Amino acid sequence: MPNLFRIHPIHNCSMRLWWAMEWVVEPGWQHARSVRRPLVAVWYIKQGVMGAKIDGSEWRLEPNTLVLIPEDVATGVWNAGNEQLTYLSLGCEFSYRDGSPVLWDVGPIIRQCTPTTLLQLWHNLVSLAEQAKAGDAAQDWLQLDALLRLWWVQIAEITGISFDSRAQVVDERVAQAIELMNQQLDQNIRLSDLADALHLSSSHLRELFIKSLGIPFREVLSQLRMKKAKHMLLTERKTVEEIAIAVGYNHANHFSRAFHRYEGVTPSEYRQAVRRL
Repeated sequence: MPNLFRIHPIHNCSMRLWWAMEWVVEPGWQHARSVRRPLVAVWYIKQGVMGAKIDGSEWRLEPNTLVLIPEDVATGVWNAGNEQLTYLSLGCEFSYRDGSPVLWDVGPIIRQCTPTTLLQLWHNLVSLAEQAKAGDAAQDWLQLDALLRLWWVQIAEITGISFDSRAQVVDERVAQAIELMNQQLDQNIRLSDLADALHLSSSHLRELFIKSLGIPFREVLSQLRMKKAKHMLLTERKTVEEIAIAVGYNHANHFSRAFHRYEGVTPSEYRQAVRRL
């Protein structure tokens, strides 16, 4: 299923750090993730060999390997060697300043590198994240946000991902339509209403969605609704019924069936599984 995307400049994004950790695991260790998380994950192998299954493909990751896993990609990891495996891991959620989610087009990125500056920032993030959680001081969280942005600048330089606002990856009219859709996900969104707002005919806008994204309007709308639902399941205490209404479904049963078609689990199962990870 194609993923939609439009990466804005890094300063126009809000970031939420979910973890920044250094793992040391013994031979035989393994961890499978049964659900796709709405978070971007980055790993760096320091010592040992990591086995990883990323979006169905298996990898053997040697030391000095940097891995970027975009959101909504299924993964499983294990110690593939006969010695301890040591690796750095960071999970981060992105959204636009208006609260709508950032949708990435990049697939998994794997690079062999020895990024001295990045690693120093990473270790500082690990320490500051622990300090911020323990003390909950505003100054620590502000420092953490600034450090995280510097860290992502380094990641962008190494991997080639772009936060350049001049890179228009979809037709601007489609981008405007998606922005309107994100603002109205709790409503009955019709292609004809979007077309009227953009001063286009319905047939023209329908063709623009296919030409820009390769998928029809209805599929775009479903992806946006599922993405917001997953974010709410992860970050809010609202019931499944309340989330269903917030993403445009009148009945929780209809929402649950649609969610299961996309994720292979019910909303409640997804919430429980993600929070265990």
